[in-house]
Amino acid sequence: MEAPEQIKNQWRRATIANGPAPLTWYRAPGKWGWVCMLSVVIATENAERLLVPTLTALVPGATAGLVSEVIVADAGSSDATRMIADAAGCRFEATPAPLGHRLRQAAAGARAGWLLFLRPGVVLDSTWTEETKCFIENVELGGKARAAAFRPPGGADTLAATRTMMAGG
Repeated sequence: MEAPEQIKNQWRRATIANGPAPLTWYRAPGKWGWVCMLSVVIATENAERLLVPTLTALVPGATAGLVSEVIVADAGSSDATRMIADAAGCRFEATPAPLGHRLRQAAAGARAGWLLFLRPGVVLDSTWTEETKCFIENVELGGKARAAAFRPPGGADTLAATRTMMAGG
């Protein structure tokens, strides 16, 4: 079934303005819309027990077509982290490099246009899929580059430390 002309024109405008957009159109029963693709990056080190609930929370995003891949950027775990990641269909990248390097390497190899960085043990709220789709659609259709950060109370110090590591410090 063909997409309506309005959807095709929006896709063309997004592609011209922003380069190849990480959105594609889809048809749900009774309506047309956008599908955005997301690469999830999880940095781990001996995180077998924490990884399972985090991966479980990503399943709704995968079944909705939002999550295209999960990359586990591991520091050389000696537990079952690799086995769990493999069983869940994640791409597993192991290197003893510092956290910032592992995150940069995973981000550079990501296939999707949008990235979601999670810590092992983080369990996303049940509404995360819809909220993420809405955010990405609004940014893509609005033509403005944006980012969002969700952190627990008291997480500002951790965010600053992560920025420093990502910058190579």
